[in-house]
Amino acid sequence: MCGMQADVPLINHMFANNSAESFLSDNADTESIIPRCLGTSKDITFLEIGTFHSSAVNCCDLSSDGKLIATGGDKEVVLWCTDSRALKHILEGHSDAITDVRFGPRLPRLASSSLDKTIKIWDVHNPDHSIRSFTGHSASVMSLDFHPTKEDLICSCDNVSTIRYWNIKNGGCAGVSKVRATQVRFQPNLGKYLAAADADGVLLIDVETTQICTYPLKGHISIIRGICWSSSGEYLASLSEDMVKVWKIGSSGEQECMNERSVTGKRFRCCTFHPCYPSVLVVGSDQCLEFWHMAENKMMIVLEEPVNSLAASRPTGVVASATDNNLIRLWK
Repeated sequence: MCGMQADVPLINHMFANNSAESFLSDNADTESIIPRCLGTSKDITFLEIGTFHSSAVNCCDLSSDGKLIATGGDKEVVLWCTDSRALKHILEGHSDAITDVRFGPRLPRLASSSLDKTIKIWDVHNPDHSIRSFTGHSASVMSLDFHPTKEDLICSCDNVSTIRYWNIKNGGCAGVSKVRATQVRFQPNLGKYLAAADADGVLLIDVETTQICTYPLKGHISIIRGICWSSSGEYLASLSEDMVKVWKIGSSGEQECMNERSVTGKRFRCCTFHPCYPSVLVVGSDQCLEFWHMAENKMMIVLEEPVNSLAASRPTGVVASATDNNLIRLWK
């Protein structure tokens, strides 16, 4: 169990590290918190490096090299250049709202899912038409993700009955898990597990067997709104409107809740691990953008503005936030 502290305003929006000093004391219990982060909350700066407006924004993602950002709205996916904030291309083909967008980890691909029950794969260098379109879900597709090492494998989920695995190369269905889910994310690096948000818990699914392993990650009272992995694949965050929890996931699927934080008076919506500080979780709510410095158990407000989607690029250290008024902000 983690203690609760009041939110701490962070007026200057800054997040910089000027020393290699650990925030842990020599006597700290390193098994009870996530230990690997340089600098304390006072050492951290977080600067806004650009903004631009998009059409309706339901979701967003940054490419692995941080050069492109994709936003999904009403039927269209829009590609932007992060450096210039210039519109690169509008991807058309869906007949209903976009629910999720994900860039491929290595190849220049982008995947989109939609309420129209389809998944589309795009070549970001030639995005005039999708290179694959998958159908098979009996309900709206809520989320999707690329496997980190198997370049032709993606998964998608609907919130009624199934998670489906697709082979991009041959265009076929590679497997089915009889599980409803609102969001799916592959474990980074090895890709051994798939995390699936299901009601008030998170399921871990063995990718090779497509079978649910161990017990679901429980502890939330309300429905899970978002899940995300740390870049190492060692930690998994789960977020509901009133609580965020961070779990350590073992090599055999064993799990341990390392940190948790409850809130009142606002509603969490989304989260992502900071790309440079593994002990910092960036959290968006219906009121603000903030950091959760887990070792200090402090919530630090960065911007008082509703946030509905977040994305991060580890190579560049850039974080993108999307707001209710369709404003995309880039941070570093």
